[in-house]
Amino acid sequence: MKLENDKAGQEIYTFMFMDGIVFKVKDDGEIIKKTAYVVLGVNIDGFKEVLGIYRWGMSSKMCKQ
Repeated sequence: MKLENDKAGQEIYTFMFMDGIVFKVKDDGEIIKKTAYVVLGVNIDGFKEVLGIYRWGMSSKMCKQ
């Protein structure tokens, strides 16, 4: 997995985890879903590091199809 503009390329990680949470927000009168993703890496010393936090949105109309 390649992470842009983050420190993932600077160190070796034995494990990587990705998790996300979905929020429903109102934008211009329309309910849309926004997802926040967190990418964690465990380095060779066993320490967890946050490698990045990303967000992504999708309209509710697209989700119903």
